[in-house]
Amino acid sequence: MNFVPNIPPTRVYEGDITVMIQLENKGTYDLPEKQGTIYLSGFDDKIINIKEVKTGMDLPKLDGRSLYRKQGDIEQQTFTGTINKLTVEKYNTIILATNCYKYKTKAASAACIDPDPYTTAGQPKICTPTNIAMSGGQGAPIGITKIEVDPAKGKTRFAIHIKNIGTGTAYKDTEKNKCNPYSNTGLSFTDINLIKVEEIEISDKKLNDLECKPLDNDKYLRLTNGEGTIYCTMNTGTGAAYITPISITLSYGYRDTATKQIEVRKT
Repeated sequence: MNFVPNIPPTRVYEGDITVMIQLENKGTYDLPEKQGTIYLSGFDDKIINIKEVKTGMDLPKLDGRSLYRKQGDIEQQTFTGTINKLTVEKYNTIILATNCYKYKTKAASAACIDPDPYTTAGQPKICTPTNIAMSGGQGAPIGITKIEVDPAKGKTRFAIHIKNIGTGTAYKDTEKNKCNPYSNTGLSFTDINLIKVEEIEISDKKLNDLECKPLDNDKYLRLTNGEGTIYCTMNTGTGAAYITPISITLSYGYRDTATKQIEVRKT
């Protein structure tokens, strides 16, 4: 999210004002319509009167990147209003744009599963379990940066590393109303840095088939200093080594901000 250059200009006068925000979906999740809201604050609404200033403006539908699409959607949202007559010669202020939206991180790779990694038999194996580097994240503000793979007889342990690689704040996806800067309560410590683990799928095993910690009863993980790790154990039974897909889906609310300094002058 960014202010479109010169809309508004850094110096404005009494009369009409237009504020234009540019939005880009850099992740792989297709953002449905009205999945987020932009709010403007930081100025005296008795001087700068914008209709949607407290109710906000809903985000449009923004499709993300895909295998056949290297760039996600780019759209603009336009706020219009009026600047009332000043009682002083000039008024300096900052327009703060706050974007509160729900998003999902989807990551997929391949993992080597070896049910008997320390066998001394001379039987050739198709693969050797190794850590999985998720370089560059997924374009989402919450990224899966690395998956460590620790094989043992009959089971494989995974350490899934998650990081807030955006510039904003993650919050519990059910608390969007508190993200509004005009909210009476606002986001509290118990609301922020909570990421919901929607699904972890390895071969035919899903999240409920895996032993994953430290998740609460609703499958939320708390980030500390912007980072967290999920530890999962998968029972592999017996058999030969094989390569299988691993996919992870996280969901969360996210708050991004951008600022624009302006000077209002009398006409």
